[in-house]
Amino acid sequence: MYYLHEYSSVPRAGVIGVHLVLLTLAVGAMVTAYRQSYRPARPLALAIWFLGTGVLTLFAVIKGGQFPATARPFIYGYIAFIWAVLAFGVCLTFMRGRIPSDQLESRGIGRQVFAALGMVLSLGLVIALLLPAVPHAGEAARRTECRNRLKKIGLAFRNFEEAKSTFPGSRNGDPPHSWRTAILPYLDQSELYEKYDFTTDWDSTGNEPVARTPVRFYQCPSREHLHVNKLTRDEQGRYYSHCAMIDGPGTVGTGVRSGEIDDGTSSTMLIVEACGLDIVWTEPRDVNVETQPAGINLPSPTPGLSPGWASSHHRGGVQVLLADGSVRFISEKIDPQTLKSMTTISGNDALGDF
Repeated sequence: MYYLHEYSSVPRAGVIGVHLVLLTLAVGAMVTAYRQSYRPARPLALAIWFLGTGVLTLFAVIKGGQFPATARPFIYGYIAFIWAVLAFGVCLTFMRGRIPSDQLESRGIGRQVFAALGMVLSLGLVIALLLPAVPHAGEAARRTECRNRLKKIGLAFRNFEEAKSTFPGSRNGDPPHSWRTAILPYLDQSELYEKYDFTTDWDSTGNEPVARTPVRFYQCPSREHLHVNKLTRDEQGRYYSHCAMIDGPGTVGTGVRSGEIDDGTSSTMLIVEACGLDIVWTEPRDVNVETQPAGINLPSPTPGLSPGWASSHHRGGVQVLLADGSVRFISEKIDPQTLKSMTTISGNDALGDF
């Protein structure tokens, strides 16, 4: 399954492989330290231990680079810890020359070291099992914030309709401009709205500073969390919008009043997450249901992109703003016909579960 939330996906077999390698490294380091506490290791034995550990470490580092950025510090830190344990075992070799063997055995240094390392490494593995819950908790908070931002956009649409007697269309005026610039005053962004020149093209030199100014309501917190500039801005430093309007014949993108939505505002999509389209937020471009493939989080040969109608960095689906101002999470497994039915305003389609 393809997910935008992971800039490069990791197959389940790769995840299991990395865990097995880490476990092998931990056990190997413990055995080495235990053996070193009793007798000096032969040079060949040490060479084999370090060569084997080096190969496994290289594998773990390569695979670890494919994991999300938030998981890498733990993987690399744990590898460094294992090497420290291995080095500690080698240091015990030099202790052998300073402490008589009978004292080593009588004091039970080997067993003490083995027990201590076992406890520490076991604790490390327990932490490894618990840590994945921390990113999930953080993602839940980011998903809630994303929902709240979409609700703010929905409220701005309602206020725009009260003032103008219609929803903004996906393209407004001549030259055309985006709905995202049209509703700025209703998002408490009047100052930025005044800086935008509606008499010139959206990508004119005069409008460049506005495009380089982020508007948090158009940004998904989960994408911001990745801290990868090329995911949030283009080469000119203009910020992408992570949401887009449903556009095409018979959709809200044509600019309609809420009373004209015969299919019901509670079942008609107005705005969807579209992180995979890389739309500059001032650009009058949205989701065209006629030319783009229907689907959510559709795969793409380019990491971070998705050509479908909706795409997000949330696992399993996307959040959509309905025409009544409510926000729903739509599964990427939704029936395509149901998804299509949610884009029309007067299709009189039978709507399935979503």
